[in-house]
Amino acid sequence: MPELEIENWINRNCNIEAVKVKPDNVEAIAKWTGGELIGVGIDRFIKIQTVQISKRPGSRPLPTKATAGDWVLKDKQGFKVYRDGAFTKTFTQVVPATVKRDAVFDLVRQAMIEQDALTYHGDSMNSDEAANRITDKIVALF
Repeated sequence: MPELEIENWINRNCNIEAVKVKPDNVEAIAKWTGGELIGVGIDRFIKIQTVQISKRPGSRPLPTKATAGDWVLKDKQGFKVYRDGAFTKTFTQVVPATVKRDAVFDLVRQAMIEQDALTYHGDSMNSDEAANRITDKIVALF
């Protein structure tokens, strides 16, 4: 059984852990959630005890079916299942700081190489265009 890769996502300051259901990770998700695997092949799904989204007093968690392509998320209340479209419209993936730093480093290195080339060819007066392009790429990371 492959290791489950749980990702961090955010929605209006609410951090969650989430994983997209795929045919090769249903067993790991069932284990993570305490859910039950039902069916075989393409009809296989996970029956997960989830929290109610409605805030009715005394409401009990209902089992929810998660199939390939769905997202299973865990927040401070428990597990929930989202269809792919609703999930990607609602949540934004949290990119780890180390990944952002590596991307900025690569862009700074690219800018330095381009500046060296402009200087070598005697065209360093036009470096603003390159600087603006690299700056836009860095800003897009955040």
